[in-house]
Amino acid sequence: GLGAGTSRARETVQCQAVARSRVGAVIVNYNAGDDLTQSVASLKADGVLDVVVSDNGSTDNSLATLAKAFTDVPVDHLPNPGYGAGMNHGAKRLDNEVLFVVNPDAAIKPGCVAQLLSRFDADPKLGLLGPHIVDEDGHLYPSARVFPSLALGLGHAVLGMFWRNNPFSARYKMLDWGQKTYREIDWVSGALMFVRRKAFDQVGGFDDGFWIYMEDVDLCKRLWEAGWKTAYDPDAHALHAGGTGTVKSARPFKFVLAHQRSFLRYFRKHATGVDRVLYPFAVAGFGLRLPIAWLSAKLRGRH
Repeated sequence: GLGAGTSRARETVQCQAVARSRVGAVIVNYNAGDDLTQSVASLKADGVLDVVVSDNGSTDNSLATLAKAFTDVPVDHLPNPGYGAGMNHGAKRLDNEVLFVVNPDAAIKPGCVAQLLSRFDADPKLGLLGPHIVDEDGHLYPSARVFPSLALGLGHAVLGMFWRNNPFSARYKMLDWGQKTYREIDWVSGALMFVRRKAFDQVGGFDDGFWIYMEDVDLCKRLWEAGWKTAYDPDAHALHAGGTGTVKSARPFKFVLAHQRSFLRYFRKHATGVDRVLYPFAVAGFGLRLPIAWLSAKLRGRH
């Protein structure tokens, strides 16, 4: 009835008031077009008023569109140091208890922030959370994943070019689980990361050495090693539009090469036991994969 509606509205206002003081968001932008403004709008609507943008040399209309819609969002112009470095730069502008890492082509649904905050409040050892993400067609974006071994990572990287749901990719993306329940997991996609600032600062934030890709895996790996937990919450909802795909298809070789370099950097940092022994073979395998992956990306962009 009317009373119930009034109560829900009051709870929404209270949650947004809490989010104003506790949560700050950073967006690293690169030619995201109108998606950037829509991403900021979704954060503001859910009570996140502290939003900063690190721009990595955009040449499109994304910043002009944002400036018309929001005059209170600071933008720092960077010489494209990479995704993680851009996030670290933006994080220095904020002193909020929680840092929301957000892609410019991602938008959160109402109630997302309050839900994620409630998880943090229930578990003080929880360092990082990922929400449930769908694409524009409503299909699951598999954000929750397992730490890759060399065999798993190489199998996913090679077979994933031709066979989307191959056993390696299915294991890596935890597709057998379906991501329908709350669960502690290894890592979540950097498209949307809800990070406890204390944990983020303790491990030194993102590793600037990853220009793009794998910086999210590396951050979660270091958080786990420092005693923090990472989890996935299906009750917090978001949309990942995938707008940056146009950038990737325009310069496929650069992004394919960056992806492979990041994989190898990750394993140089974290490989132990058998993976350390097999590392030279992985380098050779990724070298053989490079021209095939480039051609595959080029063809996907063309079609």
